[in-house]
Amino acid sequence: MGNNNAVQNIYIVRHGERADVVATKEKPFEGNPNDPHLTDKGLEQAKKTAEWFKDKEICFIFSSPFRRTLQTAKCIADSLGLEIGVELALSEIFCFDDVQPQMEKLTKEFPINTKYS
Repeated sequence: MGNNNAVQNIYIVRHGERADVVATKEKPFEGNPNDPHLTDKGLEQAKKTAEWFKDKEICFIFSSPFRRTLQTAKCIADSLGLEIGVELALSEIFCFDDVQPQMEKLTKEFPINTKYS
């Protein structure tokens, strides 16, 4: 990050549409209620967000450890050739009993850098 006088921007992105939010009685949500995935619309929203970031100078991507946020971050990371730093403190809720054991599984599915600095 060479120039100390350079302007640095921090972008905060909310995840795409969650599957549990659009569930109905006719089409109930299937999955972990503490860690819902994105809908097809949510994945499309994430892809559009990734497209918006293509012209930006992005150095790092951080995400909370939830599937919906990692799916969103992955779209952006893939388009920029970056890894994702998972930061537990970015979670809006603290249900780490469910999340911590899944980290090994998540690192196989998402480009997670568990040793970012």
